[in-house]
Amino acid sequence: MNKKLLFIVPALTIAGITFMSNSNEKIEKFHKDGFEIANFSSNPNLGLTGAPGEGNCTQCHNSSTAQSAVGNVSLTAPNEYIVGQTYLFEIGMTTNANNGFEMTILDGNDNKAGSFTAGTSTSVATQSGREYIRQTAKSGFWTFNWTAPNTNMGDLTAYYVVNKTNNNGSNQLDTIYLGQQIITSALTNGISEYEKQDKKIKMFFNEANAELNVKYNLNKKSRILIQIHDLSGRLVDNYEIGMKSMGGHTEKLKMNEIQSSGIYFVSIFVNNNVYSRKIHLK
Repeated sequence: MNKKLLFIVPALTIAGITFMSNSNEKIEKFHKDGFEIANFSSNPNLGLTGAPGEGNCTQCHNSSTAQSAVGNVSLTAPNEYIVGQTYLFEIGMTTNANNGFEMTILDGNDNKAGSFTAGTSTSVATQSGREYIRQTAKSGFWTFNWTAPNTNMGDLTAYYVVNKTNNNGSNQLDTIYLGQQIITSALTNGISEYEKQDKKIKMFFNEANAELNVKYNLNKKSRILIQIHDLSGRLVDNYEIGMKSMGGHTEKLKMNEIQSSGIYFVSIFVNNNVYSRKIHLK
């Protein structure tokens, strides 16, 4: 009996080693921090669209660098949006039927904009306040819907990544394409974006401390520059404000270079647009 027990124990030990070996292979194959490195034929990891603060699929597919989607990826998407409206998207490539993709849409402050509705072989998921749509099956093309935000969020950007596989059954040497699609805000009630921004700029001069107060509300993150000229067109003061986030702001500007009373023109540059005001100093 002892001999039989001695014979069975090694057999069980060998079986246990074999089982653990197979388990370890699966862990190595799918563990994100280990060898990674399975292809995600469905529902790839989130946060790989190349959007601000994100990586892209080269991290998992051992590609050297991502390439531009322009001229390589076909994207049907709106160029502008009306609040609350729903739009059809189609994305893909004609050269391969075993690809993958992921997309997110953000506003000028990199916040989630609108919402996706899953379509052909796609699913919707969220992470860190952003919403994504991605493939649930390898394909050449995918279609889905996107509903614009219920309020005007200014210009939006769709960030997307497409993985063109080389059909070798692994994640080695696939080609990764990154792209962006700008979706501008459509005109509302016949008022242009410029006119709407112009209505959000106010200013007044505080004579007690020779200070110009400028209040403005931005539709999106923008670079701000403020200049003051006299009637002859001479530049009197120049204020480099820098990048400002979407929303309301107030600038209190000391007008130390103005030595005399009179009429002056204040120009506020919001990115490439200029908004002018006239002030009369006594």
